[in-house]
Amino acid sequence: RSFINFLSLKYLYVFLFLGVITDILPVRLFRVRGDSAHLTVPGYEQLKFFWISWCFGFSNIVEYTKDSERVLLYPKYKNKVQFNKKDFSLLINYLEEGDNGLFKAVVIDILGTDTTVAEYIVYVREKVSPPALLVNKSEFCSFLVMCSTDGAESSTYSCRQSHCTEITANYSRSPALLIDVSTDGRSVVCNVSNQVSWSISSVAVSDSCPFTASGKVPDSCCMFS
Repeated sequence: RSFINFLSLKYLYVFLFLGVITDILPVRLFRVRGDSAHLTVPGYEQLKFFWISWCFGFSNIVEYTKDSERVLLYPKYKNKVQFNKKDFSLLINYLEEGDNGLFKAVVIDILGTDTTVAEYIVYVREKVSPPALLVNKSEFCSFLVMCSTDGAESSTYSCRQSHCTEITANYSRSPALLIDVSTDGRSVVCNVSNQVSWSISSVAVSDSCPFTASGKVPDSCCMFS
């Protein structure tokens, strides 16, 4: 009976242990290329384990044995990451495209059970550059606007007075890129952004589209020359 009670307690411990820390959803982190990412372990103060490891995909980054405080940092990551023995967090430096993907922290407890305690999906993005604006003027205060980036992504808008409507878009190389064109009738503004940065360019058009005292474009607006 004592053996059965021991097994019951053992499996109850495993159940409780897993129930507390396995309900972890991957955290999405967006970072600029060349920047760093700090990956923490939620609830690290309550963790009971003797071994923890951080890995990237199928590659081990660092292993830490709690009792001996032994840190094993794999050579590939020696000059790239820093492991904190107090909170078991991982600092990744000099992020590049090869660092896109899943980072995971796994612990092994006194029963030999391995459990994932932290997951991060890291997205490394380039800063967006100032967009280029090409305005093709037409009559009656209407114009076509093409806004493009260095990566050949572009979007074409049809603008009239204070409103612009997107006609075509080419984001095939950077699906996370957003290109937005707006106008107040005096200037055209293009805002290009992704998850880590944004940039704006503008072109004045007020000389070609006069406003009345009320701020509205007259019905007999002049034609662009």
